[in-house]
Amino acid sequence: KRTLNKLLPFANQMNRLYRKAQSQTVAKLLGSIIETMSLKNHFDAISKTSDEFADRWANVMELLNASERYTQDGSCMERKQVEINGELQMEEMTPLANFLDDVSLLTETEAANGNDDSDSSERRLVANLMTIHASKGMEFDAVFLVGNEESTFPTQRAINEGEGSIEL
Repeated sequence: KRTLNKLLPFANQMNRLYRKAQSQTVAKLLGSIIETMSLKNHFDAISKTSDEFADRWANVMELLNASERYTQDGSCMERKQVEINGELQMEEMTPLANFLDDVSLLTETEAANGNDDSDSSERRLVANLMTIHASKGMEFDAVFLVGNEESTFPTQRAINEGEGSIEL
């Protein structure tokens, strides 16, 4: 019962956002999510420095600005009719789906690398962007660590614990 009491407010919040998605543009919905989730306050609370906060908030604002390109497409969940080969058909994706598709950093690595029985001469070079945790158990020909300042990886705690640390 205690778990249900914690889940209900979250479910209600998600339902309110879903209803907003029916009528709001992608930019307005994203603005509502930022406000509803109090992201600015959250980033302020978890950021160690004002520069870190500024960087995090700038990323959110960049995402919000990118969503403005989808404003003229209508509400987030609206699928318009388009004419294809003389027939009226519903668009495959909603403005929200198009936005998420455009900003996602996921790739279909197997297809891009030619692992789908295509000719090996058609292989493409693919870069995967992921967290260190997401890469656990994977193997790559080359790895680039970005933003690897001193004491961030391994963590200062792991360095202090020395050789026996599980994080090293």
